[in-house]
Amino acid sequence: MNLLHFGIFIIIINSIIINVNSNVISIKNENDLINSFKSDNSIDTLVIKVNRNIEILQDIEIKDCNYNKVSISGNSVDTSILDFRNNYLGFIFNNKNITEISINKVTIKGNLFFKNYDYKITISNSVIKGGIDLYNSNSTNNSSITFNKVEYYGGTNNKDNCMNLYGNVNITNSHFYGSSSCKDSILSYYGENINSIEVNNSSFDGVYSNNCISIIYSNESNIKSSTFERGAAFVEGGGAIRATESYISVNECTFQDNYTPHNGGVFYIFNCYSFEANNIEVYNAKAINKGSLLYMYSTSNFKTYGSITNSMQTDDGVDERNILGGGVIASVEGYSNLYVESFTGENLDSGYGIGAFTLNYASTIELMEITLTNISGSNVGGVLFTSENEESGSSFKVNGGTFTDFHQKSSRESSSLIRSSKNIEIVLENCEITEIYTKKGNFIYTMAPSTVELNNVYLEGHYSNDLVNLIQCDALNNSDICKLTLSDVTISTFESMNGIIVVYNGDISITNSYFTYSYTCLYSELCDYQLYSDDKSDGFIAYLGTGTNMTIESTTIESILGNIGFKAEKQTNINIIDSTVTYCSFYYSFIMIDTSSEYKYGHYLIENTVFDTNGGDCGSIINIEEIDENSSIIFNDSTFHANYASYGGVIYTASKLTPKYVSFNNCEFSNYKNTANEGFISYSLSKEYEPKISNIDELREGEKTFSTNPVGIKFMDDSIQTFSILSGERIPEGIKCEFIDDYGNIPIFKYESIDQKVSSISNYVFFNLEVEDKDNLAIIGKPISYCVLSGCSFPLIKIIGNPGTHKLKFQVDSYGPFKKFDNDSFEIEFTIEKCDESKFAYRDIENVGLKSCFSPQCLQNCNSGRCISNNVCNCTNTNRKGQFCNEYYKLERNIPIDYTIRITAFVLMGISLIIMITIVYYRQNNILKSGSIDFLVLILIGVLVNCFYIVTLTIGNKTKDLCIISYLTTNLGFTLVFGSITVKTYRIYRIGIKRRTMYLLVLIIGVVHALLLISWIITDTIKTEVDYTNDKKEFHRCYYPETKIFSILFNLIILYLGWHLTYACRNFRKEFNEQLNAPIYAYVLTMVFIEIISLEKGINIVVQDLFIAIGTIIHTIFVIHFIYIKKFYYIIFGMDVDFNSIMVTTNTKSSNPMLSNKNMIIKSRPDGKVTSTFGSQFATKSEMRNSTFSSQFLDRSESQSPLNSPQLDRIDVPKSSISIASPTTPTEKPNNNNN
Repeated sequence: MNLLHFGIFIIIINSIIINVNSNVISIKNENDLINSFKSDNSIDTLVIKVNRNIEILQDIEIKDCNYNKVSISGNSVDTSILDFRNNYLGFIFNNKNITEISINKVTIKGNLFFKNYDYKITISNSVIKGGIDLYNSNSTNNSSITFNKVEYYGGTNNKDNCMNLYGNVNITNSHFYGSSSCKDSILSYYGENINSIEVNNSSFDGVYSNNCISIIYSNESNIKSSTFERGAAFVEGGGAIRATESYISVNECTFQDNYTPHNGGVFYIFNCYSFEANNIEVYNAKAINKGSLLYMYSTSNFKTYGSITNSMQTDDGVDERNILGGGVIASVEGYSNLYVESFTGENLDSGYGIGAFTLNYASTIELMEITLTNISGSNVGGVLFTSENEESGSSFKVNGGTFTDFHQKSSRESSSLIRSSKNIEIVLENCEITEIYTKKGNFIYTMAPSTVELNNVYLEGHYSNDLVNLIQCDALNNSDICKLTLSDVTISTFESMNGIIVVYNGDISITNSYFTYSYTCLYSELCDYQLYSDDKSDGFIAYLGTGTNMTIESTTIESILGNIGFKAEKQTNINIIDSTVTYCSFYYSFIMIDTSSEYKYGHYLIENTVFDTNGGDCGSIINIEEIDENSSIIFNDSTFHANYASYGGVIYTASKLTPKYVSFNNCEFSNYKNTANEGFISYSLSKEYEPKISNIDELREGEKTFSTNPVGIKFMDDSIQTFSILSGERIPEGIKCEFIDDYGNIPIFKYESIDQKVSSISNYVFFNLEVEDKDNLAIIGKPISYCVLSGCSFPLIKIIGNPGTHKLKFQVDSYGPFKKFDNDSFEIEFTIEKCDESKFAYRDIENVGLKSCFSPQCLQNCNSGRCISNNVCNCTNTNRKGQFCNEYYKLERNIPIDYTIRITAFVLMGISLIIMITIVYYRQNNILKSGSIDFLVLILIGVLVNCFYIVTLTIGNKTKDLCIISYLTTNLGFTLVFGSITVKTYRIYRIGIKRRTMYLLVLIIGVVHALLLISWIITDTIKTEVDYTNDKKEFHRCYYPETKIFSILFNLIILYLGWHLTYACRNFRKEFNEQLNAPIYAYVLTMVFIEIISLEKGINIVVQDLFIAIGTIIHTIFVIHFIYIKKFYYIIFGMDVDFNSIMVTTNTKSSNPMLSNKNMIIKSRPDGKVTSTFGSQFATKSEMRNSTFSSQFLDRSESQSPLNSPQLDRIDVPKSSISIASPTTPTEKPNNNNN
């Protein structure tokens, strides 16, 4: 308690002393504030108390006063506010006497400027909204500024930085917010190489407008336990922290959503002395150019060393801005060195860029215990590491890396893990790599001179959409060497393999490693480059350029599916020692030598190596097409177990120099039985082509352990070896031969039939049968055939020739899987017997100039004919024709009659057209007008249609279209001609019918037929079928659906109506009823006749067409004559109708004896009055109109008709049936008996 009392006592005494030496002023307004700095200057300390919101309209400059200390304090930031009303106003401290400035518990909405002198500034528990500038122009450099529990909001007027600070800066427990009015940084610090900045437990929010902190020339920069978010560096790189020529240390900080379109999404380190980041967490950092987490560059004078330890980085993928450069984690450039340890990264996407790490020039990157998951990129480069423009001394080293789920999205040639140029050392140690996906990316790509070293590396799952290499090192010239070392490396599941290792010039060492489950596009479901599906050049273990040396020791190569084990150019050496090759399949063999190819050379030394269950096509282990001094293969103390191939289970050789350059010394061959079609161990062109094998004599004792290419041909044991035939007969079945090799083995042909699916037709052995004596022999049929499993069977050809002994030659044309050999033909002797012409026909039926001896045979029945030769029938005295008398003669039309009918039709067409023109010309004539000109023309159109129908009847080949046209024309003609005549007759029968009603009746007839025809066309029921005459002549007939009966019945009804109306008007004088009786009767008779003929199936089509044409011509002539010709006769000879005199006849007895059965003359007088010969007794107009008037009378114009005269009010006749007699013509005299 004594100590507590003593502390309180000291505080009280201190307060008394301070108050004695202080001037405490409470301000209420702007003037109080201004005047406070003009108070008693003898006081050491000025204390300004702010207890309210004070608005300030001008700058407050503290320049001329003698205070040493200035304190601005308030009660709280909510109640103590100094509000400068414009954002360019604020406090300006420009006083050499002031050394300490304190701001506490106030809110200042304005700028703070500290100029020219050293100040010790403390801002605590306050809110600052505006710019802060601390400038120092003297040389003492004793300025300092401390922020404690400060909320800062940048809000200055269009400045580069919100805060510009010098001296020593200490920031604790504070929060800083940027502003769009600041162009670059929230805080720009200039340490002058002697001062330091320290940030602890604070936060910076750049609001996507500002870099958070920019540090230049700092002697020491310590940033701890702070948060940086939404930093955005648009002027220069470094979204969160930018440092130049400084010492930087960042510990236990969090970085969220920092961004720059330049370099360094979080850190931009330029020529710094050191950079350390420990225990940091980074979320959603992005630099569009390079280095989303870190961009570090240094010149050769600085050689910056940077480190990131115990840190993590992740990205939630929300930001859609795409990286264009690289280094989604770090970009290290110039002469910089980066060390990363205990780092975790996940979900990092390089966008359009590439590389978690990038490097150039002489920089180095070393990673220790790093874990990266779900990393992706889309540009040329490596997803983990990309470098360019490297200089000697650059390196990329990883120790303890775990890399999972990498995605290389570029469609161009790129790398899925590492890609560099040259002059670089690449080391991977103790790494586990899984699930690598790429479109077209090699796993590691570099160029010589370079060093690539993999120690204790495990790779499982490398998947590509295109052919790629695992490790590739290119060389531009022979002096550039690539050194590749693989030790304790496991490669498992490498899909779409082009090659595992490709080195164009260098040294390769592989020890204690394991390669398994690697295969080409042919075996990969992912590979979408189908052009490679049949390419045999891809899929190899290693490609070695000229001068390259390779050593494989204590390594297992297992389950590799490719096309060739090694591709080696000249001057290459491959040593395989104490290794195992098992369960591999190489189409062109594990080792292939062919001097015709630039990459099939090499000197191989293989010692104490096991080859177990490997496959190929021609030799599973070695395939030698041609060898010379540039290549050699030596096997020492090696084991070959159960290796298999189509030809040569282990060895295939086609070179005569093979025994000179290939040898097997003290090697063991086991379990080789039935491992190849030919040669369980070795297959060669002949014995002299075989390699040197130390125990060959022992191995030859086994059946078919050694085989060779065929050397000859012989008959099979069960084959026919000679035969006799008649000329023109087939050779007998059962002539077979087989090939034989140098060991007496019978080679087995690979396929049972040519229908089996094989890669190429060239895999078959084809042969040809030939005869040399072509003057006396000829082969009929296909003499070319092929050999199958059971041998070569002769095709069953026919041989035509003169009697005697001849030879048939067997000649191999293509050799399939075999090489060409000398004895590739042989001959078989046969006899052609003399033909017994009493039993056989003997003639040249094949048109080859040689006769065949045969019994005539016709494959089909000759019907009523006779077989006279092979498949030839004599059809004489039959009504058929054709090769087998199975074809009918076509019914021929009578051409003269057809032409006569056509000419008649065309003449009638011409007459109709002339009449039509004449009617138009005389259209004002009373005779034509009385016959209704429009219907006269309509009937003529129907006549033209009928004439066209007549022409169609003369066409012989009845098609479906012609059947449709025939039905259409005959019924359209019927509608226009007979329909119109019937309607005109109906108008005579019923006076007063309207003209539009007449048109409607004609239209109804046509519509009925049109609807029927349309329905038939839609249902496709009109057909043409073959029919035959009684003497079996073939012709085509139109067949209409059964619904045609409705058309026929409808036409018969119309015909009946026309006949009936004509009969009802039979008592009319012929001049009165317009001569319609004869056309109607003719039409009725001919149409009935035509329908009967059409329905008769027993009449052939020519006769049927003839009768139909004649009937149509007859009723057409009647129509033309009686309806048109007689009218023109009256017109030509000057006759006309006198409509001024009309005779009315009563048909019943009248009460008036003068009217009973008498004629009454109605006259139109010159004065317009209408009178009757019988005086004043008249019928009314309406009664006259209801009588049966002739068409001539009613068709006159209203002005011409006497019944329309106003004077004709009555005709005093009975209202019984009244008929109007035909008016007298000028040449006729009135009948006195009727007057």
